[in-house]
This record gives sequence, C-alpha cells and structure tokens, in this order.
Amino acid sequence: MYPKRHSIPPLLAVFPTRSASAALLAPCLPDIAASLGTSYEGIGALVGAVCVGSGLAVLAVGLLGHRARPRSLLVGGAALQVLAVIAFASSRTLETSIVAALFYGAAGVADLAATALLAGIGGARRGRLLSLAHGLYALGAVVVPLVAGVILGAGGTWRVLFAGAAAISVLTLAWVVLSGAGRGTPDATSAPVAATGTGLWRVRAFRRGALAMALYIGAEIGAVIWLPTWFRDRFGASVPVAAASVALFWASMTAGRLLLAHRVDRSDARVFVSRLGVIAACAWVGVLLSGDLAVALVGVALFGLVMSVCAPALQGFTVRPFPGSETSVFGWLSTVSNATGAAMSWTIGATAQRIQGLPEGGVASGSGLTWALAGAPILLMAMAVVVRRPDPVTTPEAGRSTP
Repeated sequence: MYPKRHSIPPLLAVFPTRSASAALLAPCLPDIAASLGTSYEGIGALVGAVCVGSGLAVLAVGLLGHRARPRSLLVGGAALQVLAVIAFASSRTLETSIVAALFYGAAGVADLAATALLAGIGGARRGRLLSLAHGLYALGAVVVPLVAGVILGAGGTWRVLFAGAAAISVLTLAWVVLSGAGRGTPDATSAPVAATGTGLWRVRAFRRGALAMALYIGAEIGAVIWLPTWFRDRFGASVPVAAASVALFWASMTAGRLLLAHRVDRSDARVFVSRLGVIAACAWVGVLLSGDLAVALVGVALFGLVMSVCAPALQGFTVRPFPGSETSVFGWLSTVSNATGAAMSWTIGATAQRIQGLPEGGVASGSGLTWALAGAPILLMAMAVVVRRPDPVTTPEAGRSTP
C-alpha cells in the first residue's frame, strides 16, 4: 500500500522549499555574474550545471527502476540540497559555484521522489494533487523574487539570500525525517518489465510524453531564468521591478493552478492543454515584441497563467499507463527535462552574449536576449501538436503500443 495521507503535508513542503532556493537565481543573476567575474555565457553554464546535476541523478533513478527507493531518495536529496546551497552561498569562483550547482541539481531527486509518492497517493485524482504540488512551488517562486528584489535593492547580497534558503532547507529536511514521509511505498517488482527502467522507452505513449515534456521545458526555461535580466537589459528596469517580473510569472502560475487544476483530469484534458500551448506561444511573442514595460508585464502574466497546468498535466498523461512504476517514469521525465534545461540555459546565454557582442550597428539594448528567447513559441506550438494526439493503446507486456 502507498503511504498514508498524513504523509502529504511534508511531501508538499519539498516543493516550496526547492523554489525558495531555485527562484533566487533569476533575480540574483546579474549580481552573481558581477561577484564571480563572469559573463552571460558563464552564467548560462552555471544554470546549466544545475540541470546537468539533476539530469545525471534522475537518469540513475530511471535506470534503477523499482530498485530506487522513494524514501531514500527523498531524505538523501533533501540532505544534499542543504549542503549544496551552503556551498554555493560561500563559493568565490565560477568553478566552485558550478560544482555546488551540480550537487544542487542532484538534490532534485527529493522532488522526484515526492512527485512519485504524491502521484501514487492521488490515484485517479493525481492531476489535481500534482497541480497543488506545482502550485506550492510556484507560490515560493512568487514570494522569493519579491523579497530578493527588496533586499538587493536595499544593499543586501545574494550570499545572504542563499544562506536564508539553506536554513529553510534544514527545516524541511527535519520535517521529512521526523514525519516518516515516504515509508510504506509498494514494491514495483510486480510491474511489467517494460514499465520500469529502460523498458519504458519501448512504449510509444511514454516516448510521446517525454517529447512533450522536453518541448515544454525548452519553452519555459527562458521565463524562469532570464526574465529579470531581460527586463533590466531591455527596459533599464530597477532591480526590484526586474525581480517582480519573474514573481509575476509565478503568481500567474499559482493562480492558474488553483483555477484550472480540475481540468487536467477530464477526458478532454489533452485538447485543453494543446490549446493552452498555442495561447502561451502567442503571449510570449507579445512579451518579446512589446516596447513598453507595463505591456510586457501583462504579457508575462498571461504567459504564466496559460502555462500553469501544462507541466502537471503532461506528467499525469505520461504516468497514467504505468501504475506502480511512478518513480521510474518520473525519473526518466526528469532526465529529459534537465537535459533540455541544461542545453537551453547555455544556448540562451551564449546566443545572447554573441548577438549583444556584435559591433554597434543597430543592435538595440536587450536585443541579444530577445533573439535568444524567440525560440520558445516554436517549441510551444510543437508541444501543442504532440500533446493533442489521443493516447495509443499501450501493451507494456510486449514493450510496445499500437494506435
């Protein structure tokens, strides 16, 4: 049997705790770059290191399949996050920061374990429970940039902010350990061979889900990481206003997950998410083409609102055919997501640096990042096409699926 429902609160706490540290990156990027003496490309590599670390860790989980115990992943990941955030807050060079970022990324196995456990507890309503978990992550991502913007604007440092995030991580680790969250997880040895480990990739439904998730993450990473920097480059926005842009994105995400969560468990959920992808693509085009800061912020709010339930919905679509194998499924989905995030983080930073570094000749302020972020609408349109197709009939025993 799955862990009892009293495990839900500490499992949910893992998500805002993660965002309390992850959401600090975006508003602090310019100050981190100045402190470490690096450029956009260096910062892109730093952000990418988080994705690489997480990708390698969850790849191991995906390969291990049912042998990866959610409770061990939960506690181990939460403990590693504490150490990684402390190391990052005290780092003095780009190289040591990248090492800390790698370990911070690996700590994401705690999120993976919590997601898998919540999916098992939620049963037929897993979409709503996962939307709540993502909503709590978004709530932390709303509050943190706003607080960070005020503190940075008042002369505070990014190191102090990350030290505070480390303290929050310590409290969550203590709650997870003392509550026993994750105990009582069923053994997946009875699951079909094709529904665990590498066998998942032989099932067409899983491959489609992984592709849709990769397209979504590729489009979202620009808003999550680069929005404050883009607002400062494009409009000359102050630090608090630039930080508020990513807070606005996550506030819209939170509102959307509260308002739209019930739609992701309905029979027409695929069509609904596909339409959201198209609207999100249009909203992001509006943001990038805007010549006014206020209009751009409205576009960001719309973008966050329509993107809100896409990630939990895609997770729910993908895991539904594989009951009992949630950890392995989410391990592979996270591997794909982090590989995409690492590639896109570096690509956006490198592209922006090269375009912005061109000789003067009509290159407007902020145009480097604007062009670098322009691929997101294409990815979202592709996601809309992939997710709209109906589920194939899955035959995991044979390791294949048929239309």
